[in-house]
Order: sequence, then C-alpha cells, then structure tokens
Amino acid sequence: MTQSIPRSSTAPVPGRGSALTLPRDCDVCIIGDDVAGLLMACDLAARGLEVVLFPTPGDVPALGLDAALAPGFRLPAAELLERLGPGDAAEAYRLSVEAVRRGLLLAQKAGVPLGPKGRLAVARPAAVGLLAAEHAAVEVLAPETSVLVGAEDVAALLGVATFAAALGLAPAHRLDAAAFRAVLGAAAAEGEITLMPQVTALAVDVHGLRKYVTAPRLKVRAYQLVFSGGAALRRVAPELVPSLVPTPWVAGRFHLPGAQVAYAGLVEEVGGTGLRWHWDQDRLALAAETATLVRGRGAATRVLRRHGAALAPPMGAAVGQTARGVMLAPARRGMPLIQEGEKGVWYCATDGQDLAHGLMGADLICRAIADRDDRIRLFSPFGLEPAGTRPPSRWSRMAGYWRRRFKAAFEAQTEPGSAPLSPHGAPEVAAHGHAGRALSLSQRAVRAATALAFPTAQPPSRE
Repeated sequence: MTQSIPRSSTAPVPGRGSALTLPRDCDVCIIGDDVAGLLMACDLAARGLEVVLFPTPGDVPALGLDAALAPGFRLPAAELLERLGPGDAAEAYRLSVEAVRRGLLLAQKAGVPLGPKGRLAVARPAAVGLLAAEHAAVEVLAPETSVLVGAEDVAALLGVATFAAALGLAPAHRLDAAAFRAVLGAAAAEGEITLMPQVTALAVDVHGLRKYVTAPRLKVRAYQLVFSGGAALRRVAPELVPSLVPTPWVAGRFHLPGAQVAYAGLVEEVGGTGLRWHWDQDRLALAAETATLVRGRGAATRVLRRHGAALAPPMGAAVGQTARGVMLAPARRGMPLIQEGEKGVWYCATDGQDLAHGLMGADLICRAIADRDDRIRLFSPFGLEPAGTRPPSRWSRMAGYWRRRFKAAFEAQTEPGSAPLSPHGAPEVAAHGHAGRALSLSQRAVRAATALAFPTAQPPSRE
C-alpha cells in the first residue's frame, strides 16, 4: 500500500474540463474522499485500473480530536471471539494491527507528524471488570499487545484519581487525520485518477453489471462502485441507513493554565456513555456523547465543562477555545462496516476517529477487487442490516443513552467498594490519594508511561 500513490503532472484535477466529460466510463467509481476512499483510489489506479473519485457529498463531521491509529474494535474482544471463533477473530484483530503498522509507515514516508504514542481505555471502579475482561480476550487474540494499569499509575499519568484502572494497546499513536487526508488528497490530484468536482446531490443506481452515478450535467458508468466514509453516505446509499446510527456528540478544546498531565496519548472511558480526550501540555481536547444534538458554542461549552470536571477538577477556570455539537454515524454493530453488497458494490463505513479501520477497509476492498482476495468475508457478520430493517428512531436512541447513563450512575453508587486493579489484574487496595499528589511526574508515572509505549513492540511492517 505504501508504494501505491502514483504521481503524474498530466492528471486531471478537480474543476478542470477533462473531469466533466459526459458520459464517462471507468473500472471503479469511488464515492467518498475520506482517508479510505483516497487510499483506495491511489492503490487501484496504481494497479492499472481507471478510477473516478467523487468527494464526500456534504460536510464531513469531525470531533476535532486527533484520530486513533490503534488496533482493535469498538466491539468488545470477548464478543468478537464469540461471533467469529478464535481463528477468524484473531485474523480480524491481526488485520487491524497490520493496518496500524501500514499507517505508521505511510505517515512517516509522507512526512505527516505522528502524535504521542499510546491509546488508553480507562474505567471508574464500577466498570473495572469490563477492562479486565477485555484484557483477557485481547491476550487470546494478540498476546503481548495490551497492558493493564493499576489505579495509582492511572492517577499519576492522568493527574486525577477518578479512574480505577486502564488498558493500553500497542502499537498506538495519535495522528492528525486532516493532515493525513490532505497528503493523500494531494497524491490523488497528481495521480492517474479522475477527481470530480464537489456536488451536493448524487443519484446512484447499483443494480446491473454496470453501476451508474449521476450528478448535474454528469454521468459515470463503472463496473465497481465503492462507498467510503461515514454519516454523509446515508444521503447517497439508502441501504446504509439502518446500519449507521446517527449519534450526537459535543466536542471542544480548553486551555487550563498550569495543568500538568504526564500522559499525552489518546484516552477513552469505557462504561456508561464514555468520554474521549487528549492533552497537549496545558490544552485539553475533549469529546462526549450526548442525548440530543447540542446547538451553539455556549451550550456546548457548558456540557463539556460538566464532563471535563472528572478529568481536570479546575474546569471552572478553563478557557474555552472551541466547542460545538457534532453528529456522527457509527456502525450499528460496533464494528467497521466493510462489505460487498450487491455484486460489484462495496462499502467502507467508519466514523473517522479510528483511522486503522479506514486503512484496513481500503486494503481489503482493493485486494478483493484487484486480487480476488476473500479476507473481507471476516467482516460479513457485521455488515449491512437485512433488507426491511427499520433504523432506530430518535427517541429509542435517546432512551438508550439515558439507560446507559443511569446504569453507570447506579453501579457507581451501589458498588462504592469495587477494588481497582493492579497492573497484573489482582485487586489493589491502596488509596488513590488526592489529585494534587498525582500531578507530580513521579518515577511511578514514568514507569507506567514507559510500559504503555511498549518498547518491545515490533516496528511498523514494511510490507
């Protein structure tokens, strides 16, 4: 994949007359210029196929956090084992690890700066069992790629005593998805790819040997059609509507003068509705799921301050820099939707925050089209919902959100004595101490950060 970005000074670019020829035939038409779509276009063109690429119709939602270039899936590893069996589950997990290594190598070659190492899942006392179960299942799928961190180390790393345990995965990095996408977009503009102008409406006919994509004054015929992206695909691919669940989030950035946090990797809370965040010295980027879409910067800032109090107690003194509501549409089954629907119609639906999923989907679809590689079958149990499935209503989504919130609050009250875990999975009795002590960069914090960086992990694959 790393050598699949062709460059040519004679290729068409968006808006030029050559990109508006009517009608146009091609081997593959890709709808969606997210990371996966751009990477597929470059790779397939390098294999000698004629590729037409339509930009993602409409705005591309983003949380404003760095993306996670890390292995694994939203679906718990134990459920992955149950659904696929040990052999296929291990293969699917291995594909995510290889996608991370491929992404790291591609970013390095393209000159995209890598963010700090590490992705950390944290849990409050009532949800510690979820992390212990996840650690045990990941050890079955990919031994020595995860580490369980105890309460004292978590407090030293994050500067608060809110969380009782954490699980780190490797290899993992923060990565600026916008910068990565820009590099791929520049490569596509210079390569042997026909880039279509941005349009607000597309009509798609996926039936028959040839697929048709129609826009004002433009029609494209292709033998293969690929939908790549997230929430925006619901507008052009109605068959995706039951499978992608609109989920409101609120996201923003704050400046907390004087804050000192040892861990700069990505952090995500498990249990309840969860939070996602990362620190850049004394600046906090934070996102949280909400029941309904939050409108207006002031309202978004207030919601984030409430959530952020668990991460940085002096949130009242935080200077809000940006805050807004965002609507994402993750796949309904907790896995990236990577699948062939009708013959010659392919889907790679991700929310953009887990960058490895897009890289993995691009590779699997390219190999299925060009090499007839059938490993994409591993994800068929998590593909499109059956025809006739009704999408979840707005009210059912809201009810599900509040059920999770109330359950997390109830468990926190009824299990106040839940013992946090040591790094070896045994109960740890030591008190957290207060947050001020945790802010110091102790030797314990340094040891924990070193463990999370996995110095024994394999370097990125050069395949």
